Amino acid sequence: MERRKRRARKQDLGGRPTRYDPDIMPNAARLMCQRGAIMSELANVFRVSRRTIHYWMNQHQEFHDAVQVGVAAFNARVERALAERAIGFFVTIKEEVRDEQGKVIQREQRQYFPPDTRAIIFFLKNIMKDKYRDVHNVDGNQRRFKSPEEAMATIRNFSSREIRG
Repeated sequence: MERRKRRARKQDLGGRPTRYDPDIMPNAARLMCQRGAIMSELANVFRVSRRTIHYWMNQHQEFHDAVQVGVAAFNARVERALAERAIGFFVTIKEEVRDEQGKVIQREQRQYFPPDTRAIIFFLKNIMKDKYRDVHNVDGNQRRFKSPEEAMATIRNFSSREIRG
């Protein structure tokens, strides 16, 4: 209860008015994050500190949600681009050339970008983590043989089952 009273008094003290505009800031932040903007870039555009951006995200749910939606959309674009680079892709390049009379001629040319091994490895390790990660689990609870003779007996026993079965 005491904490609420202190907060109420703190808010009543006034201070500098906030630059946060709920009509503009969430949409602008979402659009910028969809194009790959990071928090420091948002801060530069809104002319505030990074700390203020994080404060706004904590205080204004619509701003937080807009930033998260934008970041998720950008991450999906990067993932698609990485997948394209991993499997190879074609690009149509349009080029304008002038002939002898000075007329502009547009030429289209398709260019192929072959698969990139590093992109494939990166994609597999990060998207299919369970199957392609570098770290492998080793089961330390497997039965160990006490002697080479015991190992040979187990091998003979196993191979005799294979021959019979």
